[in-house]
Amino acid sequence: MATWNLPGQTKTTWFKSTLAKSFAYSRAFNKRNLEYQWYSLFCQILTDLVDEFPNIFVVPQFPSWVREEDFNALMSQEAPPESGPDGGHVTFVELPNRPHTRAYVTPAVGQQPMHLLGSQTEPGEDDQVLDGADASFDSSATEPAKDAANVLIDFALVHVMAEHAIPRHPRYGGWLVTEVNIPVIIEQKRFTSRTLENKALHDGIGFLLDIARKDLYEQAAHLFLQFERMESVIAIATCGPYWSNVILRRGNVRVEMSLIQDGNWIDAKVNDTLKWPEAVSVEDGTSETRWKQIYKALKAMPRMELP
Repeated sequence: MATWNLPGQTKTTWFKSTLAKSFAYSRAFNKRNLEYQWYSLFCQILTDLVDEFPNIFVVPQFPSWVREEDFNALMSQEAPPESGPDGGHVTFVELPNRPHTRAYVTPAVGQQPMHLLGSQTEPGEDDQVLDGADASFDSSATEPAKDAANVLIDFALVHVMAEHAIPRHPRYGGWLVTEVNIPVIIEQKRFTSRTLENKALHDGIGFLLDIARKDLYEQAAHLFLQFERMESVIAIATCGPYWSNVILRRGNVRVEMSLIQDGNWIDAKVNDTLKWPEAVSVEDGTSETRWKQIYKALKAMPRMELP
């Protein structure tokens, strides 16, 4: 019997998750063992996880990008340029700490809750009619940039703060988003070969999770650069129904930006002290404990009450 249920989990949503897992495992309907079929399982789990939070929602394929000029402006210190791919330049730096911001962590007993702070920028074109109120992104950030380094994050939990829009712009339903935070990111990988057992199965899962973790480091680096006030993010690596998570902090990540022929790319490295827990299946009791810890962290974030 489950010791803790996801807040939004019902008999119906539990059955959906079960069928989603069966669908992804299916040799008849997932012959190529693709990762995309696994999206429905974690989309349902994440939706159930944030069910009671009106200002946290699930965004698949969340984009994050950094332009070269923004990268250089954000860095407080730079290493000497080195030779990069295609004759470009490489800048290898540690992400600057932002001591005036609050980190996204679960508070210890007796401490006040702390939370992640994300982006608060100038209003975009559509927002200028709303008495100049702050918007979540500026207009230039929504325009294509050929030199931007960018990633697509499989799933992101997006936390927003908003205020009543005056006048009530019909596109916003009477609400204007003023701040955006990204407390959780998820990288989904396909399941390993379905013929593997025992140690070979364990090693196959571990191999794909290592790839997912490297992707998460790069995604976190993009987010830390795009959202200057963001101090940490919960990163979840998955392989089929198996998953593991860790808190990535700004101080864990060093980034490398290279200028290549078609634009920029960012590589990220983390310090050797970062340890990931053993991966568990979504059906395992340990999985429930970990989701509960993430839920508590989300609950510590600022909450908007229903109007």
